Amino acid sequence: MPPELKLRRHERAHAARIMALISPFQELVKSELIPLLDVIVSESKVRVDDPTDIIERVFNSIRVRLVTTFTSQAIERTARDTARAVDNEARDLFRRQFKTVFNADPVAAEPWMEQEVNTFVAENASLIKTLPEEALADIEQMVFREARRGASPQTIRANILEQFDTTEARAKLIARD
Repeated sequence: MPPELKLRRHERAHAARIMALISPFQELVKSELIPLLDVIVSESKVRVDDPTDIIERVFNSIRVRLVTTFTSQAIERTARDTARAVDNEARDLFRRQFKTVFNADPVAAEPWMEQEVNTFVAENASLIKTLPEEALADIEQMVFREARRGASPQTIRANILEQFDTTEARAKLIARD
């Protein structure tokens, strides 16, 4: 298999691992927020002011539960697994090419690589960690805005699912990088 296809395989696998981390966040939003959309919308129509208290309670509950489901350890493990897989693939490719040309094994030890892997893991974990935080903030702002506007629960639900698509696209971008 050509090297670029192997790297694409790692990219897809990393994106899938990121999405597996984000999936509980999406399920949380679906189970905690979507059932309350009818109440939020009807509350904004009954009262002159916004249904701020309901929305704030729901999002605070989601944030609290998010901290326990989206752990730094799981994020770092995901980034490290990908870094190791790509590093091993690159070493293997280099080793085979070098051995073909020079008939020797060039990769005995690369102490500098550990620092590169650690840097990648820190940067990648940081990007992954912001995914649900940013998505939740975007969803919260949208719910406030749409409730004030008098949007239907179906419209708000569709916007939430659209935000999930945006989050998935960002996860794929992080995996590609």
